[in-house]
Amino acid sequence: MLLSRYLLMVMALGCVVFFPCLVWPEEVALSDATALASPEPPLAIGVVLPLSDKFAPFGEAVQRGIDMALAERSPQAAAIDFVVRDAGSDPEENRRVVAEFGNDARVMAIIGPLTGGAALAAGDEAERLQIPLLTLAQKEGVPEIGDYVFRNALTSYRQVEALVRYASTGPGRKRFAILAPENRLGQEFADLFSQAVVRHGGTVVARQNYSDNDSDFRAPVKLLKGEDPAIPDPNPRESRQVVAPIKPLPFDVLFIPDVGERIALIVSYLAYYGIDKVQLLGTSAWNSPELWQRSARYIDGAVFVDGFYAESQQPRVRDFVARYSERYGEDPSLLDAEGYDLARLLLRLLEGETIRTRSELRSALAKVKNFPAVSGDLAFDPLGDGVKTPVLLRITNGTLLALE
Repeated sequence: MLLSRYLLMVMALGCVVFFPCLVWPEEVALSDATALASPEPPLAIGVVLPLSDKFAPFGEAVQRGIDMALAERSPQAAAIDFVVRDAGSDPEENRRVVAEFGNDARVMAIIGPLTGGAALAAGDEAERLQIPLLTLAQKEGVPEIGDYVFRNALTSYRQVEALVRYASTGPGRKRFAILAPENRLGQEFADLFSQAVVRHGGTVVARQNYSDNDSDFRAPVKLLKGEDPAIPDPNPRESRQVVAPIKPLPFDVLFIPDVGERIALIVSYLAYYGIDKVQLLGTSAWNSPELWQRSARYIDGAVFVDGFYAESQQPRVRDFVARYSERYGEDPSLLDAEGYDLARLLLRLLEGETIRTRSELRSALAKVKNFPAVSGDLAFDPLGDGVKTPVLLRITNGTLLALE
């Protein structure tokens, strides 16, 4: 009797936690729709970087730049999430992460990857899923994958083009030489440099290679001079006397596409064998304060190229460097600047109300012209490759000066 009375009371008062409620469709229609609707989740940007393997320092630099851009957003700005994934440099892991992002309807675009093989695999997957991908890899052929693949990087091609254009303008600079490591990147740079020299009306009169494991550069340096390395030097190394060229050097400009640590060794050999009156050219890998300081007397006047110059007098670059230095206690690198620029570009495009699909974002990216980036005004060519003017830097008395 008591149980029956309790059940009647429950039926009269409505549902309680002890018993499930049955709600008919008609009751939903009568309810307050706004109360039942969940808030729309914010748009998102995927970030795929190497953050745990040997390329981690480079991935961390890009992430710091992205964090800088997010820290500068107005509190009133529309919510846009940045979702970071560590995919290392393995191509298939990068492909998998891009597929994960591509299947999340919130994710409008992806920043990364950094390395060449990873960028090719990620670009292929992004094109298949029709999601914009903005990579920072330098490898040739990445933007050609398809309409949804973009790149913001200082490529090998743009580096050598800027260097040869500069060197070709000097009087008597039509004879070029190349001294390059036998690794893939070194040979890619050497080939591209040779092609650029021909385009600009010059001639490559000498090209020598050396192994990545070499620490003695006597043979390739003597071969550059047109001398037989089997013939003993007229002066022993212990005398510390410079071995003067037997005849005039056959070249006016020498290009060495290698990293700063090895360059410091090579230029000491160049000086010892009398190759000290030529214009030295280098890639962005020369941007190493240790190189300028350790080898200042050997490389004074050398010119190399980079995509970012922390001492630039442009107001927006000065402001960025000051804010970055205050936040991290050091000057930003090119990758810091490129990560910052890509994050700002995507935020600028998505903060309005007009772009709400991936195809709309892809179309907007393709139309970007002269975006005020700290790593150089950014635009994309018809293939989706970033068009930027590299910075030429001259080493003078152990410091850097930008060439106008």
